[in-house]
Amino acid sequence: MVADDSKRKMEIKQQGIYEYLLCRECEQLLSPLETYANDILFRHMDAAPHEVGRIWKFYDIDYKKFKLFEMSLLWRAGVSNHKMFSAVKLGPHEEIIRNMLLSLNPGRYYEYGSALI
Repeated sequence: MVADDSKRKMEIKQQGIYEYLLCRECEQLLSPLETYANDILFRHMDAAPHEVGRIWKFYDIDYKKFKLFEMSLLWRAGVSNHKMFSAVKLGPHEEIIRNMLLSLNPGRYYEYGSALI
């Protein structure tokens, strides 16, 4: 975790940040997206990563699943009450992204583009 105050040390948290944001049904809807992203990013399953300098490029990724995963992260940060995400304000995009997630619709490639860093 990176502190918002440069005088504080960075904290290492094993468990991550927890906040109950989703009902059981929504959690089950998004869970396969999280599993897929975890498999790609940490297990390199179903993808062919290539190291280019200090950057890893992944190929053969399921666009729909991975984009929906990224959108779910953005949406959760936007609706979170945790102080770490207090600057994330989605405005009218919050409801648009929510509906895209509920319908498992990643939208067109130019709608809510993203990069994972």
